[in-house]
Amino acid sequence: MTSRQLLVEIQNPYETTGEWYKGNVHTHSLNSDGSASPQEVCVLYAQEGYDFLAITDHDVLTDILPEVDIIHLPGEELSTPSPCGHMVALNIQVPVDLNISDQDRIKAVNAQGGIPILAHPNIHTTADYGDPSPPDHGWSDETIAILQEFQGIEIYNLITDLYYPSGYSLDKWDAALSRGQRCWGFAVDDAHVLEHGDYPKGWLGGWIVVRTTQRARGQLVSAIRSGSFYSSTGIEIREIQLVNDTVTVETADADEIRFIGQNGIILKRIAGGAGTYRIRGNELYVRVECVNSLGKYAWSQPFYPSGTMV
Repeated sequence: MTSRQLLVEIQNPYETTGEWYKGNVHTHSLNSDGSASPQEVCVLYAQEGYDFLAITDHDVLTDILPEVDIIHLPGEELSTPSPCGHMVALNIQVPVDLNISDQDRIKAVNAQGGIPILAHPNIHTTADYGDPSPPDHGWSDETIAILQEFQGIEIYNLITDLYYPSGYSLDKWDAALSRGQRCWGFAVDDAHVLEHGDYPKGWLGGWIVVRTTQRARGQLVSAIRSGSFYSSTGIEIREIQLVNDTVTVETADADEIRFIGQNGIILKRIAGGAGTYRIRGNELYVRVECVNSLGKYAWSQPFYPSGTMV
């Protein structure tokens, strides 16, 4: 009798080689409720070494050519009518109709070649946090569960972390992934007030680092869409790769590496700044979380195994 074997195929978001480029994809300017003009915002982020930036004002599409060496990705934060779950529409060319459903907004962004991202799912703007009667701008599990074809979830939002103590939304991400809703996890600033020396009051606290072959708008957008990036609040991932069935990660400054699977369960925990995990094939997904003693994090995008008995 011939024994059968499990043939594992793995969707790897990090197949693309190239260099790493840092950017923020949720930012505000004077076009809505920010503190600086779009050009001034670009200057400030360029001075901090960012390679790209998306200015995503409330219900206003901003698409500019920066006067400094930074790539701008056009975008908008869909936030009307109120109350509604806010959505970042990244890399769109025309404003999205605000008088349509959440699902139709997602379809409209995708139809433009854009990237729809569910913003700050766990934001709590209630009287419990000193804000008397604002609407809910987040996303419940029940609402996320019925949506289709959104491409990302903000798993960390600096402003929400600072002012509405609910900046982390890893629970919503793991819940979506565990339902089979494949999507990427984004860390963002959601910056409104930008001044040098002003951190930690509103910027330089959440970003993504994209790996691509060229520092250009089209290549960056394509890499983001395919998941070739990691999210961070302060940890640098030097390398992450899949060799055969083993995920390897190397960081500059993590103290612990966690490999996480369905429902947020830790599959493996390793002390130090590097680690490996061999994918068995029965995991719905595997993602990497890196943490250090300063409370900083970095998160990979999910690897998606599928196993077939042969």
